[in-house]
Amino acid sequence: MAGIGRFWFNSGRRKSGLSESALSIQHRKSQLILAIIDELVATGREEFKPGDLTSRLRERNQPMGTWEVRGLLSQLAGEGAIEIDAASGRWRRTTDRSRKTG
Repeated sequence: MAGIGRFWFNSGRRKSGLSESALSIQHRKSQLILAIIDELVATGREEFKPGDLTSRLRERNQPMGTWEVRGLLSQLAGEGAIEIDAASGRWRRTTDRSRKTG
């Protein structure tokens, strides 16, 4: 019974499955991806694929896996920062930059 009580006590501490530090890391990664997207857009690349971002991350010596980048793109799309063209499979920065950033 002691183990059950301890589990119950600890289970109420966090509302989500991620700790504060994990959320902070996730936030930093999404901001890094967004900065790279802005760099690509500034150089005239209106559309991009996850591989374009992973290449840029490797150039910066900050590699991330393609699926991790793809997940962050979905997160950013959910926030309204980017959108996907379903026909081409390419992503693009939205014109509405008034989204909540943090």
